[in-house]
Amino acid sequence: MSQNNERINAQLTKYFEKVIRHAAINYYKKKSFRLENEILEEDATIIELMKEDALKGIDDFDLFSLDTPFHVEDENLNRALINLTVREKLFLIEKFVSGKTDRQIGEILHISRQGVTNLKHRLYQKLRKSIKSH
Repeated sequence: MSQNNERINAQLTKYFEKVIRHAAINYYKKKSFRLENEILEEDATIIELMKEDALKGIDDFDLFSLDTPFHVEDENLNRALINLTVREKLFLIEKFVSGKTDRQIGEILHISRQGVTNLKHRLYQKLRKSIKSH
């Protein structure tokens, strides 16, 4: 009987190893696919399109450039904002200056609403980590 139990345990162990391995492979494939579809190359044409969309209809921002560094009163936050990409800066401008929804920001960045949510969570985590390290 114990030899039969050992055989069954070995089969179950092998089955669970396969299930876990396949689940991990699927998880990392999906994660990689999401990241590839969310991240756009930041070449000059895409940046210009994003600037045009971001600044459309806003007269007060004529002189504003996304290449201009953000400056805020809090020194730790200011240091964290300096290291942001153009895309992350654009997200912050659209979210907090223009007051746009994630769906509207997604249309500007040419990604899904869920992609914007993922970008937002990664950006907030990056800012928190950067602020804590200073």
